[in-house]
Amino acid sequence: MYRHYNNNQTSLTLPLEITISETHIVRAISAFVDTIPYKLVYGKESAFG
Repeated sequence: MYRHYNNNQTSLTLPLEITISETHIVRAISAFVDTIPYKLVYGKESAFG
């Protein structure tokens, strides 16, 4: 019943020192996506949850 597992399996290291340059195309894409109206993306939301 009991499975042996290794806690190191779930570790994910992310290098936080990586930055995206100000002239990278992804900055323009992000700015464009941020201008899309919330209602256009999600439409009508249910009043009942």
